[in-house]
Amino acid sequence: MLLTILLTTIFAAFSTIVLAYTSTSTGIGPWISTTLVLIASLFFASLRTFTRSIKNVDQRIMLATAGGSVGGILSTAFGFSFPTLFYLDQQIFSSWLSQPAFFIFAVSGLAI
Repeated sequence: MLLTILLTTIFAAFSTIVLAYTSTSTGIGPWISTTLVLIASLFFASLRTFTRSIKNVDQRIMLATAGGSVGGILSTAFGFSFPTLFYLDQQIFSSWLSQPAFFIFAVSGLAI
């Protein structure tokens, strides 16, 4: 179970980083889950060569992919929303950016 939690954390960071970039440059963003499934499959397949004690591999891949995809969903949403806010109301956007602590708090609140 510890490996699944570790892989979920790595996937969340990976999908957040990739989709933060991807959402601002292309519409391919929502398709990160298939990449995470392939990476998880390779990860668990390589672990099976070292140990046979890993059970429920399919369930572990599913949990790690679902957990990791959340970061990608959030970064895609933010990547599309904040530029839109900039064009809709530049004054609000500029005031948020001028107060980084408030901006981070607002983004964290939206994410939670």
